Amino acid sequence: MQKKHVARTILFLHASFGATRLYFSIVTLRISQPIVDKEPLSVALKRLVQPGNHTNVPCLPAKLDQNGETRVVVHDPFFLKGISRNLIIPEEERNFLCSEPGRGVERDKGNAHLSQIRSHIESRSSNESNSIKLFCAIYTYSGNVNMTNAVKETWGKRCDGALFASDVSNEDTGHFQIPTFSRNGYGYKGMIQRTRAILAYLYDYFLDDFDFFHICGDDVYMIVENMKEFLASEEVKHWENASERYLFAGFWAHWGNMKHGYFYLGGGSGYTISKNGLKAFVEGPLQTCNSYHEGSAEDVWFSDCARLLSNEFINTGDMEGRQRYHQGPIYDPVRYQIFRKSIFHSSGLTGIPCASESNIVSNSSILFHTRQKLKSG
Repeated sequence: MQKKHVARTILFLHASFGATRLYFSIVTLRISQPIVDKEPLSVALKRLVQPGNHTNVPCLPAKLDQNGETRVVVHDPFFLKGISRNLIIPEEERNFLCSEPGRGVERDKGNAHLSQIRSHIESRSSNESNSIKLFCAIYTYSGNVNMTNAVKETWGKRCDGALFASDVSNEDTGHFQIPTFSRNGYGYKGMIQRTRAILAYLYDYFLDDFDFFHICGDDVYMIVENMKEFLASEEVKHWENASERYLFAGFWAHWGNMKHGYFYLGGGSGYTISKNGLKAFVEGPLQTCNSYHEGSAEDVWFSDCARLLSNEFINTGDMEGRQRYHQGPIYDPVRYQIFRKSIFHSSGLTGIPCASESNIVSNSSILFHTRQKLKSG
């Protein structure tokens, strides 16, 4: 069998804590080691930008091992798969959260939506969506461990890969520090530079291993089954097969004095990017589009820069004019006027009449922006 050399090797180490295990990868840079050819899990895409060469994005911290080799710590994307942690509900919230359907946080309206979504999931027969490899990148910080614990206990482990992008690395919480050059650090006004660093990190180390990447905050609830169903749909396949068009999916936010036809992908529910979209974005706009800009509106920054690649964005609503990417919680998904105005505006662009406000939640809904910070054990 033929041998060849690579510029870096990846070694997996693990650290145990309690009944769970968290894995970290260590990437060895600038050394050469013979390896044996084998059939790759996926076709490696040629990268035009190497780690550490992104505009205004810091390198990951490097350390010298006992052999004098330079090593960079990279988190293991499968760390949630090894966690058996069950949902823990604090006693003070048990009566509220575990009350009869419709009497808890979801209320009657939310319970009706949940019943329709549950029926949709249970009635689905196709297994094609199981082949979709989805990476969930969740930005957070060390003060929001309760939020990421809730993700661990619920939907996070159903993602094929995951990241808790944080201001510190912590084996116990699963948080992993992604360095930023923002003068606002990891605060709210540093979100644009934090997002740039996360996108560069995903491109550097996970581009070849996943089909789609979703970027969102720790106050989101994702129905992963419906996300994969949407990404496996003929609509998305057709979109992906078109030349010079990339999948950037989200809620089309339009409000205030924005010109007709303009919208951005609302950050409340986050946005979904295909593998080819991530590659094109990082190799292009990430390097040249407002690379030093500061602020909290990372969703506007991302959408405007993505338009340098294509001015077309896939519609994430269903054919009945109902929404899948929600900027609010399930019991009140269009609480604010800007959400209602956005939906009406998107209806005019797609030609699909928007559903009534009471019927705006699609049976195949994917994401809800919870906003309510519930505690977790």
